[in-house]
Amino acid sequence: MLSVIRLYLVLQLANGVAGQSCTDTIATNTNCTSDVYKTIKFTSGDECCAACAADPECVQWSYAAVRVCFLSRTKGKTNRYLGFTCGFKSAAPPSPPTPVRPNIVKLAESVSDLSTLVAAVVAGDLADTLSSPGPFTVFAPTNEAFAALPAGTLSKLMKPENKKELVDILTYHVLPEQVLSNDLKPFQAVKTVEGKPLHVTKWGDRVRLGPSLESKDLKNVVKVNNLASNGVVHIIDGVLLPPSSLSIVV
Repeated sequence: MLSVIRLYLVLQLANGVAGQSCTDTIATNTNCTSDVYKTIKFTSGDECCAACAADPECVQWSYAAVRVCFLSRTKGKTNRYLGFTCGFKSAAPPSPPTPVRPNIVKLAESVSDLSTLVAAVVAGDLADTLSSPGPFTVFAPTNEAFAALPAGTLSKLMKPENKKELVDILTYHVLPEQVLSNDLKPFQAVKTVEGKPLHVTKWGDRVRLGPSLESKDLKNVVKVNNLASNGVVHIIDGVLLPPSSLSIVV
């Protein structure tokens, strides 16, 4: 019974070695004892194999019928001996690659409902800025949010002669730091890249923001914490207008 428990514990230890099986191959009547650094008394080849799998130094093992286990640091040539069993520890599979997050511009391009915002960013020559290391927080209006502006406003903003006003509006949606939804307090005024403050409120899971705390000025965050390589994007249901840009939409 004790030997069974002992074998179980060794195998459990071996199974805890992530991504490694006990052996790649097992050769019977073969001695693999080159570069031996440890000799252990065991009652079975399975225990010897498991000991090798659990030991970071071990590369190959050899178990003799006289109940001796040899652990080796390198794979050596095998020699034929009756009464021996040996094998090699399999290498751990490579870790899966860490997903590479797109930058803010690439992230916005991948969301069909942000195509108007992407077009505006390109028209305002802000794509390179928002692709730089940052970090930034972008409050990204949906296509529907842009469509809700007074008739003709968007086409007017996209004209080259109104580039300054377009940039002012776009940069009013950007913070020069990464702010996740769980970083928010119930009330805060945050400075935008445009320079004017943006008022942000959080009640439970509801986040609203605008140039003032008046209900008519507050827009809703409809999807939070879309992480990018250079910051975060929060998708909102309205376009934020800094006070200096109000004249262009009336």
